[in-house]
Formats: sequence, C-alpha cells, structure tokens
Amino acid sequence: MTIWIALAVAAIAFLSATTLSLTAFGFAIIMVPLASLVWDVKPVIATSTILWTILMIPLLFEVRSHVKLARVTPLLIASIAAIPGGILLIRHIDPDALQIVIASIAIIVAVVFYFAPKIRLERPRISLSLLIGGVTGFINSSTGMGGPPMVLYILSFERGIEGMRATLLPVLFITGVLTLIGLAISGIINRDVLIAAGVALPSVAAGAVIGAWLRYRISVALFRTVTLALIVITSVSALVSASGLLN
Repeated sequence: MTIWIALAVAAIAFLSATTLSLTAFGFAIIMVPLASLVWDVKPVIATSTILWTILMIPLLFEVRSHVKLARVTPLLIASIAAIPGGILLIRHIDPDALQIVIASIAIIVAVVFYFAPKIRLERPRISLSLLIGGVTGFINSSTGMGGPPMVLYILSFERGIEGMRATLLPVLFITGVLTLIGLAISGIINRDVLIAAGVALPSVAAGAVIGAWLRYRISVALFRTVTLALIVITSVSALVSASGLLN
C-alpha cells in the first residue's frame, strides 16, 4: 500500500462517515465502490467494515433509549445466520467478479430507493424481517454493502430518522463485529487493511461530527433526497470501475 492510496481511502472514508452519521447508513455504499477505484476490492471491504463498525459505537449510544427489541430481533437473527455464506463468497470469488457484484448492488439500490417513498407498511412483518435480515447479513459479509435493503424496509414503516436509526444500527453493528471475525479468520484482514483503517480513523471521526451537526438541520424529505443522490453517484462510480473504463 502506498501513502497516496492510504490518503485517498481516508478522504473517501470522511465522506462515508459523514453520510453514516447523518443517515445511519451509507458508509459502505459510498466507500466500497469509490475506494475500489484506487485499491483492491477485498481489502477495501475489510477496511470499510472495520471503520463503520467502530463509527457505530457512539451512534448506538445516542439511540439506545429508542431501540425496540421486537423490531430488531428478527432482523438480527436472520442477519447473523446469513454471515457464514457471505464470508465463503468473499473468500472464494474472483475480485473482478466481486467488483461487478458491488456495481450491480449499487445500481439496484439507486433504482429501488427512487420508489421507496411509495412503499408503505403499517408495521414490520416477521416474514419480511427474516427475509430482509438474511439478505442484509449475506450482502454485508460478502460486499460490505448490506445496509440499503434494510434501510428500504425500515423506512416503509418507520417515518422518522431517529426511529430508523434505532432499528438499523444495532443490527448492523452486531453483524459487523461478527463479519470482522469471519474476515480475520479468512485472512482478508491483513497488515495493509489495519494500516489503512488506522490512517482513516481521524477523518472518520471528523466526518461523524459533521454528520451529527447536519442531522438536526435537515428534514426527512431532504434526508431522502440526499441519500438518493449519494447512492446514484456511487452507482456510476461502481459501474465505471467494474467495466474497466479507467484501466
């Protein structure tokens, strides 16, 4: 790893941390495709997972009094059950193929999120929670980008940002910790990953502060618009990288 790669990863991590602090998701959906433009995709996923897992610790403290176990538990159980499958995929899949998978996920997220305001549920449903939780756990552990499916689902019955964060953060944090254990056992977390994460931590902290400042100064409608715009930008970056246009 060169110093320029480490600095580029740190800059991307700053934008990603701002997004996560503002919206409770979006760190990996921003960082993984963009950082994969300058570094190999598998260490990028490992570095991203380390950083957003650390970043979620203070965010969890903020929402602790709003967490509803009845909503979190089905999502969490299914997410944990799907982690081993995701670890097997990232361990054995070809990096170029993984890049295409990441680009495809980003594009699907952009399209589906556009229609998300039209999706409405009165309350969470156990069957859907188990399905979405499993999808999230698998995608999270294999690409680091599992947040959007769960965000879309939670937003279908949760109208406020704080309520969404209180359901989403506990699930992503616990699955993040377990994913890191799996990545370490698989050998994907190595010296370069730890160096990149260490270099990026200060910029992640700065992004978290800025995101927290912005969170109380925007409306839910603007929150949706900003999130959609970020995902669209990331989708284009991922597609360019996967297609090899920058090679």
